[in-house]
Amino acid sequence: MSDKTEHMPEELESALRNALAQAEYWKQLCVAARPFIEQAADISGYGFYRPANPHDFHPDHESCTDEEVANHKAACEAFDRGEYKPDRGDGWVSENMHILTAPWGIGSYSDVIPEAREILDAIARATGASNA
Repeated sequence: MSDKTEHMPEELESALRNALAQAEYWKQLCVAARPFIEQAADISGYGFYRPANPHDFHPDHESCTDEEVANHKAACEAFDRGEYKPDRGDGWVSENMHILTAPWGIGSYSDVIPEAREILDAIARATGASNA
């Protein structure tokens, strides 16, 4: 290993080698998992999804009613004032009945999953890679 290990007991040197090999294994695993986590961290699409920040939703003006567009505008204004409270109801009324709740209508959206971003930041710190 190095001059510092010349006087190290053999089992301690072996344990150190194993620990370094394990650390390298986990580092490589993190590097390999990073692209999949990046893909899961940022979502976008078209539909009724309501992101935590209403500014990340864009109503389809050809498909939405004036009321839905007004609801979305009001949500954005409330968000800017710090008064927005997201409705996290999933629409399930009972085990067999679902009611679509889409006060903003249908549109395009993007969202960031904060937990995935935290994992990516941890991977960047652990591997010395930048997390752009």
